[in-house]
Amino acid sequence: MRISGSGRSSTMSTQDVILSDLSVCLPGSALTRSPRQPGSWMLFDYETKAAGDLPAISGTMVYGAGRLSSPPLSLPLPVEGWYSIYLGCWHDIHAGGSQLRLQLSDDRFYRQVEPEVVRPKDGDFPGHTFGPGEATEVFWRVAHLSSSSLRIDRVRLFNELAGRGVQAADRDACLAWVRLRPATRADRNRYEGKGDTETPATQFGMYDNGNWFQKGCVTDDDLRASIDWFADTDMTRVLWGCYSNEGACYPSRIAEPMARDPEVTRCVQEFLARGVDPLALALAHAAEVGVGLYPSYRIGGRRAAPTVLTTNEMPFFDANQDKLCVAADGTPTCHYSFAYAEVRQYFTDLLREVVETYDVPGVHFLFVRSNPFALYEDKTLEEYRQAHGTDPRDLPEDDPTWWIHRAEYLNQFVRGLRSMLDEVGEAKGRRLELAVSVPPLDNGPAWCVDGATWAREGLVDYLIIHAGGILSVDGVHQYREAIAGSETELIVDFYPRRMPARARLLRALEYYEAGAEGFCFWDGQSRVARASEFATGRLLGHRTDLARWAQEMEDPFRVVPLRTLQGYSMDRRYWTLTSG
Repeated sequence: MRISGSGRSSTMSTQDVILSDLSVCLPGSALTRSPRQPGSWMLFDYETKAAGDLPAISGTMVYGAGRLSSPPLSLPLPVEGWYSIYLGCWHDIHAGGSQLRLQLSDDRFYRQVEPEVVRPKDGDFPGHTFGPGEATEVFWRVAHLSSSSLRIDRVRLFNELAGRGVQAADRDACLAWVRLRPATRADRNRYEGKGDTETPATQFGMYDNGNWFQKGCVTDDDLRASIDWFADTDMTRVLWGCYSNEGACYPSRIAEPMARDPEVTRCVQEFLARGVDPLALALAHAAEVGVGLYPSYRIGGRRAAPTVLTTNEMPFFDANQDKLCVAADGTPTCHYSFAYAEVRQYFTDLLREVVETYDVPGVHFLFVRSNPFALYEDKTLEEYRQAHGTDPRDLPEDDPTWWIHRAEYLNQFVRGLRSMLDEVGEAKGRRLELAVSVPPLDNGPAWCVDGATWAREGLVDYLIIHAGGILSVDGVHQYREAIAGSETELIVDFYPRRMPARARLLRALEYYEAGAEGFCFWDGQSRVARASEFATGRLLGHRTDLARWAQEMEDPFRVVPLRTLQGYSMDRRYWTLTSG
């Protein structure tokens, strides 16, 4: 192993090359040992302890941030041939971890890399927790290197020093070392998805609610990059958030301009002001790289007290206060009632507009947000009394006849969507697909979503089960039995978002055995940035190969204790948390 760091080199027992002295990055004028120097990356000397078969490393890391206006850097990669690339990062306690944009010199677009934090709700994964006294090393990718360099950049946002939430907060970026391991043929095949699977199972990436712009989407190429991340993966379909409440991210005759959060969706307005249609741009690049892009609709009512400007103008909602869901005591809620034909028609017309205007494979509608969809409105009460001769307010909330009655209003909406898509599809000479996200089969009175009926009637092409968390294997099996004989594909919305690579492969096999026919990955923008997990998670459609890959692969993530930083001890007993 050759370790290049602090001006020295030593040969170890393998052919791995560790580039640990990042003070050689170019341009040298952008590197400094002075604090808070605008237009620079700071250089920090460090030493690690050995971690498994990884020896102790000493070197110099680069540390940049939006508040420093750090420019892009370039790190020469002095090797030739096929290599597995690993990244070592330190995650400062105050900054939320290193958030990098990286690309090889031959790449057209960058890839984002963020800290692979796991939380208790994700599960118990030993060896995957770390703190400020530790670095992490993650597998990034396999690539052919020849006179190559690594471009190092930070995530760039509109208002980097202010704003709400992580979307508008300053971002730090740190790279401590790059490890290059010669890639075997098996390494290359696994990374490229070459195995025994002939046709990968259906996989959806998903940008919920327009979240394609949450990762610093400022330029046209930023938007293209957010699609390009799914190229050469099994995620050949992307549910692309086009709508937020009554706002759209394309020039619409019906919807308002998307403005879910002024600092988050500002890029939408700036694209349009430059004469760029974000949806048209995304569709063009998706077609170029072989990805099917489905405009996705997530509805939501107006906030009762808009203390934060997170919602665009909602003229239809405001003009139809008599068509909202109403509680049993007569109090209106902030939710549209799909019991009314006008509400169903409004959303149908918006989706008609997008499928008539753009060349899309189909559309996606979320039925797992902004529930309930019908309650105790005058219309629902009267129609139930006519059908059953009683007032539903005298029944338990979970009465099965009341659940079926309320669910029927959504059934009417989905039938109308299918009819509209068939009409437009016939004019275009092809079927337009409908994907829907639904709660598990046994959803109660807060939902009343009857996805099984939609599958049995052939209304939907993809039924995506979203549990709001980890879906049980039994939940998959129950839905599989409920839609037996239908042609609708049963897709599991794969949770947790944060899950080590090998554990995800094995969980996927359990879901397949229970009857899943594919997977969806909610908030794809956060999953692609978890490098070691996405490297294999992007190929979960290779059902026949997953067990073998799980057995053969080495752990693509490790925690590496720091011994010193800038010459000071990183022992938790003596550093930061005790320094005042």
